[in-house]
Amino acid sequence: MKFETIEELTQQCIKAGACPEGLEWLEEQDSLEQVLEDIELDWRLWALRRGYIQFAEHCAWNKLSGYDWASLLRAQPRFAEHCDWNKLSGDYWAGLLRAQPRFAEHCDWDKWNGWNWSRLLRKQPQFAEHCDWDKLNGWDWSSLLQNQPRFAEYCAWDKLDGRNWSWLLKKQPQFAEHCDWDKLDGTDWSWLLRAQPQLSKHRKE
Repeated sequence: MKFETIEELTQQCIKAGACPEGLEWLEEQDSLEQVLEDIELDWRLWALRRGYIQFAEHCAWNKLSGYDWASLLRAQPRFAEHCDWNKLSGDYWAGLLRAQPRFAEHCDWDKWNGWNWSRLLRKQPQFAEHCDWDKLNGWDWSSLLQNQPRFAEYCAWDKLDGRNWSWLLKKQPQFAEHCDWDKLDGTDWSWLLRAQPQLSKHRKE
């Protein structure tokens, strides 16, 4: 989207829900060119995420943080050529690849922890070949297998505590054969049996 005047830009920003401070700043500017040159980085990124491509011309790409890049590229992958991929942590990579798996070729998988993997594989299971399964803890496994039971063959079941098991079995009761029932406390059982009452046979009185 391109604009010819400040007025056009202002109207679009209003429609997009721009903050009052930003709209007030726009009103104080003399020309569209001045806006494009002088706007603060946070507001520039707000505009770029919405596809206002003119704001790319004067952007100081080197000032963007890893969070900035992940947020921008999720919405506007066209700006990838400017990205310093080294700025992205495992957390930011997981969020980005969930939405834009095309960027996997740039990823440093060594930065990832278990929760990053759990988040990504729930949405993009094709990346499992890169996963270091040892990094996943009990909650990571529980969260992943609730949505992607196909990965059960890699699971270290002993990492799951009672809470992890109650959440997992609530959605995937077929894994009951792997459960150490002694790990579940009263709260865990209460939560589980509301969804899977047939599993009460495993509860010790």
